[in-house]
Amino acid sequence: MLLTTFFSQHPNRVFDRLRSRDKIGFWLPNWRFFAPEPAQNDFHILHRTLSVNGEESDWEETHETTPRRLRHFVWFPDRRIDKGIFDAAAELMAVVPLGEKRVLTCPAYRAVSAFVLRRITDNTPHPVAGYQFMLATSTGYDETTEPEELLTSPYIPMEHS
Repeated sequence: MLLTTFFSQHPNRVFDRLRSRDKIGFWLPNWRFFAPEPAQNDFHILHRTLSVNGEESDWEETHETTPRRLRHFVWFPDRRIDKGIFDAAAELMAVVPLGEKRVLTCPAYRAVSAFVLRRITDNTPHPVAGYQFMLATSTGYDETTEPEELLTSPYIPMEHS
């Protein structure tokens, strides 16, 4: 039974014949629903600030992905932040073709903006007049491919945040 379950998870659909004999889906579970199309890129949020003197800071990563550890197999609460970034970025990428006005009013845009604002207010000791964020994608551990900029927000004044 264990061997049959193992083979029925194979991505090649020829192995679905095994599952077709299990009419109610009880004996041969389908665990492929986790990633029918697995993600091939990581999304990153970067930000920069505008000082009260009008100087732009360099781009910096708003949240760095936590390196995986063995204990994360059991407990990994920081993964929720990574998942939130991934979901917000995916929603934004779906709205981008609809135009800038739709992007700026999208809930995912407001969520990312608030996330960046919180990081800035928690980690920036000097006064800031505004900020800007960028959504980028990378292939993760494959360093032969350059990261790609997907979306850059306009500068957001602190009084309007």
